[in-house]
Amino acid sequence: MEIDALPVEDNFNDNAIQWQNTINPFGPNLHIEKWNYNWWGQERIDYELRIKNLGTEPLDNFWITDTLPAGTYFDNDWNVNHGGYYTLTYDAANNQLIFWGDWLDSGNTASVSFRLNLEDDLIGDPGLSFTNAVNAPI
Repeated sequence: MEIDALPVEDNFNDNAIQWQNTINPFGPNLHIEKWNYNWWGQERIDYELRIKNLGTEPLDNFWITDTLPAGTYFDNDWNVNHGGYYTLTYDAANNQLIFWGDWLDSGNTASVSFRLNLEDDLIGDPGLSFTNAVNAPI
């Protein structure tokens, strides 16, 4: 179990929050958190994937597919923050980033980040909401 500040909790005054996670049995257990942590002006969004191996076995040769929000596109601005060797393939037709990781030991973490650009007709439009999904079949 890990106790940490949660992504939806930015005020601790009420000292209460509910959060649910699935704890898998022994074996592989890849946990991914996706964060939108910064805007660059009104036209670019920074994202980070926090990758954790919560399992009891090392993971090797694994894929993470991130389907980008509608109205955004990728222009090859990304980096590995820590945690091993990763490659990236951009599938523009499906608006997906496909990360390949070589190895992640049990209990270890990794982080990759990337920037997305907004399509021109969305720049400067206040109150936007972006929905996207990340998955990794382990």
